[in-house]
Amino acid sequence: MEVKRIKVLVADRDSNVVRECKTNLEPYGFEVIEGKEDAHQLPGQIRLELPDVVLLSVILQGSDALEVMDKLQLNPPGKRPLFLILSPYDSGFFAREAVEKGACGWFEFPLDFEMMAYRIKQLYERTFGPLDLHVVQPETTREMYVTDVLLSMGVPAQNKGFGCLRVGIEMAIDDPKVMDQVTTELYPAIGRYFGSTPAQVEKAIRHAIDTVWDIGNAKMLAKYFNYSSKNPRRRPVNSEFIAVMATRIRMEMKRKKVGS
Repeated sequence: MEVKRIKVLVADRDSNVVRECKTNLEPYGFEVIEGKEDAHQLPGQIRLELPDVVLLSVILQGSDALEVMDKLQLNPPGKRPLFLILSPYDSGFFAREAVEKGACGWFEFPLDFEMMAYRIKQLYERTFGPLDLHVVQPETTREMYVTDVLLSMGVPAQNKGFGCLRVGIEMAIDDPKVMDQVTTELYPAIGRYFGSTPAQVEKAIRHAIDTVWDIGNAKMLAKYFNYSSKNPRRRPVNSEFIAVMATRIRMEMKRKKVGS
């Protein structure tokens, strides 16, 4: 029996971005199609190719992602794909507009392809049902495990703070002492990883925690932060959140024998 492959169409004005997505996503078992960079031609290609997922650049030749989604709403394909936006910047207004038109979220540059592949598969199975997707990944890695916990907790994957939290938690798992120097060591190290300043890292993490605290998975938050009627829900500061998550995930990984 032929294994089902998730068909992903990538549309971006920059052909290098399209090739990079194709090169990095195909090893995870996806069938990647190079989409038209022209916003006026792209809807027709989507109706013809019927991809499962469309990775859509904010700006395309002649227009933008919102217009493409508008045209597909007026004349939808036989199977409506899942839309995910490729965004070179954090635009809350554009994100809200895209989600209102049916987008599932967005990915910011630089693109994290391991997280992207995991997120696409998760969204596909949530929408269309489980499948046996061949992934070149012999075992669950630490990065995948931390990603899974954060997604299950409700931290928005498209939020810049998601990546900062993931990297910060991994660093704290490797070296708990880094939590003694959060502002002088941890934030600068995360900033170097993403090409951001320590102040931007702190703000992104704080925003991500605020979001998950307001609308996240209450059961997961209770599990990791020991909430009860005697211990009411209190938002931890950035360093407390990272330290608690790193400690608990480190223990879970040892118990479940998760790889590095």
